[in-house]
Amino acid sequence: MRLIGNRSRTKGHLDRGYRQPSIYTRTQQDPVRRDYKKSFLLTLLFILIIGIVYLAFFSPLFQVKSVEINNLKYQDKEEIEKKVSKYRSSLFLHNNLLSLSRSSLKKEINQNSGIRDVNIIKRYPDRLIIQVEERTPAFVWQVLDHKYLVDETGLIWADYDDRFPDLPVVFDDKNLPTEIGKKPVPANFSLFVIGLNKDFSLMTGRKIKKMEVVDTSSELKVRSDSTWYAYFDTNRSVKNELINLSRVLEETKNKKKLEYIDLRVENKIFYKNY
Repeated sequence: MRLIGNRSRTKGHLDRGYRQPSIYTRTQQDPVRRDYKKSFLLTLLFILIIGIVYLAFFSPLFQVKSVEINNLKYQDKEEIEKKVSKYRSSLFLHNNLLSLSRSSLKKEINQNSGIRDVNIIKRYPDRLIIQVEERTPAFVWQVLDHKYLVDETGLIWADYDDRFPDLPVVFDDKNLPTEIGKKPVPANFSLFVIGLNKDFSLMTGRKIKKMEVVDTSSELKVRSDSTWYAYFDTNRSVKNELINLSRVLEETKNKKKLEYIDLRVENKIFYKNY
């Protein structure tokens, strides 16, 4: 009986021991230490961000040091260089390869009407490459005493200057007013004039003296350095019309002098002698 009583007391004592709150309570962290650690990490992150921002935008690492522009045939390269330099100096971020806006710089350069397109390439860390696609002069468009340069799309992109003395001149007999940036003729007219100027002498043995738009851009009157002139349809193949013209010249070479040849009607040729 004594032993049983001892066991009972021992068991009750153990039960009370397991129920002690101190055994189940977690060890609390020191709040001061925890706040210090958090503050340290935030400060480290802030310093890291400041360092990255400085390295990217304020250090010399990504500042533009070299600008390369491809060789140009018709445009003034120095003028484009000045535009690029002005853009870079207008704002400090414009001279940084990371923050430099290609679209804004492209828009600035494209203000030159003689430029068809611009491709801007960033070569990190400090090189800027500018590839300019120029408009090519196809012929000179003359209205009264004013001359314009027209490209292969029919667009007027500049006033005429003496750098292009060998370009063919097309006279607008109607003298309709126009200006730079306008398209007095469609692209197929420009391509026709280019082809005509290229092959006329080769296929006829004569030189072009003058080209005139008659009523519309689809009708072109060409005066040769001989006695005759010819009417062309610019909507058709220039090569086929020159072949027909050559055939007429061959057939009439021993006859009276020609006054004109009309090639505007498809599958038919009209001509008149003096």
